[in-house]
Amino acid sequence: IIPKYEMMTDHSRQFFIDLLKCGIMAGKGESETKKQTKDIYYQTNENFLLREIAGDNLLIPVNEAGVLNNTMITLNPTCTSIWKCYQKPHTMQEVIDEMIHSYFGNKTDIAKDICRFTSEALYYGLLKEVD
Repeated sequence: IIPKYEMMTDHSRQFFIDLLKCGIMAGKGESETKKQTKDIYYQTNENFLLREIAGDNLLIPVNEAGVLNNTMITLNPTCTSIWKCYQKPHTMQEVIDEMIHSYFGNKTDIAKDICRFTSEALYYGLLKEVD
């Protein structure tokens, strides 16, 4: 169930819009999703460093990291793999293709998870669009 657009928070509204852009909620096929996600390149924000500390993968803010300035973020192994993909400019579709190649699972679910990660990371400034 999707809440009414006008009742969503700004964050929820933007996430919903991002999912529609990815073609996930619109019920579009894989080829249409590829078309919509192939042109925008994303890269990790240089204000966050990935470090392994005591077996945990942590994103550590440096310099001006915005709202997450004093926060360390623990990434699970899948999110760490996605983060590593985005350390160099990649389109979302390139990351989806790489994760489908690296992980077993339903392609649509993998695409949704990467779309969600990308949307959240953009919202919080962990990723940025690059030319």
